[in-house]
Amino acid sequence: MKSLIRCSEKAACIARACRNEKDLFQLLVEEKIGEDKNKNSSHDFKTLADVLIQESIRYDMGKEFPELKDSIQGEESNKFTNTLGESIQVEVCSTLEETSKLLSRVLTGNQNAADILAKLVHYDAKPEFEDVDKIPDDSEFNVEDLGIWIDPIDGTNNYIRGKDEIDALKIETDEVVAKGLPVVTVLIGVFSKSTGTPLAGVVNQPFAFYDKQTKGWSGRIHWGCEYASQLFNNSKLPKTLSEKPESATEKVILSLSGEPSEVVERLKPHYECIPAGGAGHKILCVFLGLVDVYVTSKASTYKWDTCAGQALLQSIGGGCIEYVNHENGLKYNHPNPGSGISQWCNNQGVIAFRHKSQLEKLQSILNNTG
Repeated sequence: MKSLIRCSEKAACIARACRNEKDLFQLLVEEKIGEDKNKNSSHDFKTLADVLIQESIRYDMGKEFPELKDSIQGEESNKFTNTLGESIQVEVCSTLEETSKLLSRVLTGNQNAADILAKLVHYDAKPEFEDVDKIPDDSEFNVEDLGIWIDPIDGTNNYIRGKDEIDALKIETDEVVAKGLPVVTVLIGVFSKSTGTPLAGVVNQPFAFYDKQTKGWSGRIHWGCEYASQLFNNSKLPKTLSEKPESATEKVILSLSGEPSEVVERLKPHYECIPAGGAGHKILCVFLGLVDVYVTSKASTYKWDTCAGQALLQSIGGGCIEYVNHENGLKYNHPNPGSGISQWCNNQGVIAFRHKSQLEKLQSILNNTG
């Protein structure tokens, strides 16, 4: 868990640095094409930050746990095309100098930017390991049964289009942020290859806090896991939420792109419906108690979107199930028929919940029995 947290913090540092380099940021956007394109989005972008974060996590985790190296999967292809049209395999090399040389090719000779990024990739992040020592330290842990799903930057369009000063105003309360930099997350989920069940997850918010003096962002890390039939996490409800009266209206968080009208109409009499961006962010809002449930009836999320968040929810007694069946928990070890990213789509939709009682209420509403 400490290794996952460390990787997530390095990822957050890379994400923040790429936005700080304004000239560099313009070079970092490349539209996805072909089988890698998200069919549910008219403009689906990947950035060099995306690819670099994914490869950094793959390198660091694979170096520390060699048994994991071939079981780390992510959203992004590691191919990136520079402004000269040259297609390059982005990877972390064994030395800072080699990584910088490769990134200089990706950035069409921008050596200064390549040096900055290479230093971040080879930087030894030292985050706070809040409450991690509660987890038993077991040298017999079966690493070979583990797989990892990574979404290096969930909410890429918000990451690209975010406005620092404007987005900072959205995070001064405990309310749900609908869009902008605060919805961006780094997602690292660990699952059992034999059962497909999520076991541990880290969700890092690189843009959680804004300093008006320095005009810089800092992040917040959330983690949760189940081990030896025990649940561990660093969940802390905001004070205003822990004091929320039982009579308060329950909240459901939905996609900004909208749900079918019949789904919304069924939910509206029972919930305050809140639209927001970022699948990882929406599941995190459930974990934090900002909302009670998350619902998407559409095939609009993928394994890398939900694995980390599902592990967090399981660590507090909640979870993620399919929307269509209302019963089946999401699994992460077998692809769907087909090719490209559609193999890893949650094509039966998703329901995320904090407590079984909240799930039971939602199920009765969706089944027209309550």
